[in-house]
Amino acid sequence: MKDCDLGSDYYKILLERFAQYNFPTQPNYNDHELYCGGFSRQWQKNGGKCGICGDAWDLPQPRPNEAGGKYGSGLIVRKLVKNGPVKIKVELTANHAGFFEFRLCPNNNPKKTASDRCFDKYLLERMDGSGARYFPTPGRSEVFTNAVF
Repeated sequence: MKDCDLGSDYYKILLERFAQYNFPTQPNYNDHELYCGGFSRQWQKNGGKCGICGDAWDLPQPRPNEAGGKYGSGLIVRKLVKNGPVKIKVELTANHAGFFEFRLCPNNNPKKTASDRCFDKYLLERMDGSGARYFPTPGRSEVFTNAVF
């Protein structure tokens, strides 16, 4: 999943928090810091670029949270059905406005990071027909679980 447009919002995509659900992976205790290195680093140093998993763009590859990186284990934790629903749960504890978009990319090599081009081909549309973007309630921290794509 690509979640790089959230600025300084603290968020966690629970699908990526394998260790806390007893999967045999190394825990990332700083997963709340996957915000592209911060606003200044993302926009002033890296021209708006962000690693596909939220790491700062200028980090050496493989970046820590990408395939082949420190936390990119290649473990398959869920199988999806093509054109079937995907239920996504996100905890947002500081809402600074904006929106979420979710993308998937077929990748059968756990050591090779998928490209932005691949993710851009597979933007998940909401099942209710309201498009691809999910807009959290402004000014509110929330956990939303009913975003079915």
